[in-house]
Amino acid sequence: MDGDASPRRPGPSGTRTAAVSDTWPQLWHEHERRQVLQALEATQHQDERFDRITRMATRYLAVPIALVSLIDDERQRFRSVIGLDRTDVPRDVSVCAHTLDAGDVLVVPDLGADERFRSFPVVAGPTGARSYVGLPLVVAGHRVGTLCVMDTRPRSFDEDERAALIDLAAWAESELLGEQSREVVRQLDELRRRYAMVLDGVAEGVVGLDAAGVVTFVNGAAEQLLGWPHGDLVGRAMHPTLHARHADGSPYPAHECPVSATLRTGTEQRLLQEVFWRRDGSPFPADWSVGAVDDGDDVVGAVVVFEDVTRRVELDRIKDGFVSVVSHELRTPLTSLRGALELLTGGLLGEHAGPDAERLVTIAHTNAERLARLVDDILDLERSSRGDMPLARGPIDVARLLADAAGTVHGTATHAGVTVQVDPGAGTLWGDEHRLLQVLSNLLGNAIRFSPEGSTVRLAAGTGTWGVRIGVADDGVGIAPEAQERVFERFWQVDASDTRARSGTGLGLAIAKNIVEAHGGAIALDSAVGRGSTFTVSLPQRRLPGSSPPDDETAMAQLDVPTDRRSAT
Repeated sequence: MDGDASPRRPGPSGTRTAAVSDTWPQLWHEHERRQVLQALEATQHQDERFDRITRMATRYLAVPIALVSLIDDERQRFRSVIGLDRTDVPRDVSVCAHTLDAGDVLVVPDLGADERFRSFPVVAGPTGARSYVGLPLVVAGHRVGTLCVMDTRPRSFDEDERAALIDLAAWAESELLGEQSREVVRQLDELRRRYAMVLDGVAEGVVGLDAAGVVTFVNGAAEQLLGWPHGDLVGRAMHPTLHARHADGSPYPAHECPVSATLRTGTEQRLLQEVFWRRDGSPFPADWSVGAVDDGDDVVGAVVVFEDVTRRVELDRIKDGFVSVVSHELRTPLTSLRGALELLTGGLLGEHAGPDAERLVTIAHTNAERLARLVDDILDLERSSRGDMPLARGPIDVARLLADAAGTVHGTATHAGVTVQVDPGAGTLWGDEHRLLQVLSNLLGNAIRFSPEGSTVRLAAGTGTWGVRIGVADDGVGIAPEAQERVFERFWQVDASDTRARSGTGLGLAIAKNIVEAHGGAIALDSAVGRGSTFTVSLPQRRLPGSSPPDDETAMAQLDVPTDRRSAT
């Protein structure tokens, strides 16, 4: 009740003093009080339930005027009125507004003699009220209105009359509380209806789970995608029902399911092209995410959102097949074209060809080399995306790997006026030296292309308990946050308008990511516009057969890399 321990007995030292305006008191916690009034629908109509209370008050106390009122910011509105010919009065001429502040029974034996009220219309006007007794009505801990009676003659109300009014006020409060409860139920029903409309309007499947992983709600899209009739999934454990097997039919242990991790730790997870199983036993590929629902302290459930990506997977397969065929078909004529152009640029063109012919042959040779690199990149991406890229694993000296990587970009760096600084560290990797050199050369080449003349690109390595960390840092233009999630996508470049100037294909980072993950590692990006970028490659010193690569956060933490780096996986 606005901070008071009792709505009837505030106590002289325990009652909070209300702020007072020029005309009427303003209660503490007025905002919360207004919310309760709104839940009561703020006195839009009179009601027989309250008329019974006012009739009993007039009879028992022998008065001509009795009111049950709710008081909002501006007006005192009557839920029941006897003895007045109106339904409300402005709050600034309301005796009951002062009763709210009193917090207990307010008795005014002579309204005409009280300077606070003598000019109020109910006193100075035709009604001629002369005496008043009222007390606040408390709902949900807030004084929302009053029950009061008035007489047309001065009088003091005795203890029995006040006690009767208190009993009648408790009755009125019960009626208001019931009204509030009915309004809350109505609002909850409306909220549930709106949520159901929203969920059923979503194209993705949505499944709600309790803390044990049991389905509590399902939207229409999920039922349709999974082939379950309306409501039949509710009450079933999600994992054994929809997610218990891998694509090859092998068991998917429940403790490995991302839902289990989310319910246990509260972490949100997103997964691509896992398999969900329909009711008829048929599988389909799904991109899905799971987020925790908590009550402020504990995880009490989760929400799973998924979509069927069968069409996208099929289109990717067709596209990859087309790219593979085209790339292989291009390789043979490109090899012949490059050989012929190399002969011409090597002197076969002859001394009498002239400078124009030499320039055109040089341009043709440069573009043939560029096209050959693009074809090689496409083939590498195709193989790495399918997991078919062969890896010739063996021990790799980290210092030599970094030195070789810096050597491959020496000419590019010199031409761009950029210095490559190498801090090789020490240690040994277990992997494919050629492919890892390809990764580092790509990262260094990108860093050089996007660095200003005179700047330095830094290549460094360090070891940790899990493996080796290699970082490539530049002082270039940096990458905006919204672009960082896309830098590892195929054919995507940070600045499409600058593609020709940067001479990139948009495939290098996608290939690098696939190669690193094939080694059981992870690649991460930390960047901001105007302060450069750092790509960090984390690789195990040796990946044991059957082991799984750690997630980015685990790998970064074990290798002492800051955990605020943006993960590429």
